[in-house]
Amino acid sequence: MTTHAREVTFAEFATVARRRGWTASSLSQLFRGRFGDQPNQVGEFFERMFQGRYANTVIPYRSVLVFFERELSFHQAETGRDRRCACGCGQRVWDRKKWASNACRQKWHRKQVGDLKNGPKKALSLLTPAVTKCGGGAG
Repeated sequence: MTTHAREVTFAEFATVARRRGWTASSLSQLFRGRFGDQPNQVGEFFERMFQGRYANTVIPYRSVLVFFERELSFHQAETGRDRRCACGCGQRVWDRKKWASNACRQKWHRKQVGDLKNGPKKALSLLTPAVTKCGGGAG
């Protein structure tokens, strides 16, 4: 039986790692030998993760994903909360944030503006009777 882990980005993992006090070197020691052919490849992977330049990159290693989900469940058990993005995408948000990214914020905003534009028109059309043009002209 295999379970499908959700996609986790470098930014999400780095946020949890910083909260937990992990460093790139401590994680590379923890994952030594689990992936990568060369000894320094694991360390370079975690260094790139903490840099922030590759924030939207998805983590490809199953062992890291399993570790992340396990630690995140411990964190949620400790704090008693699991906050998700307001746009409905399902991504986790941290601290006081409401959206997972600027794209999510814009998506939510566009939906709100669309609801405002369409909502009053629909309500108004239900309240006012339909006006039809009369074909006969005065002349």
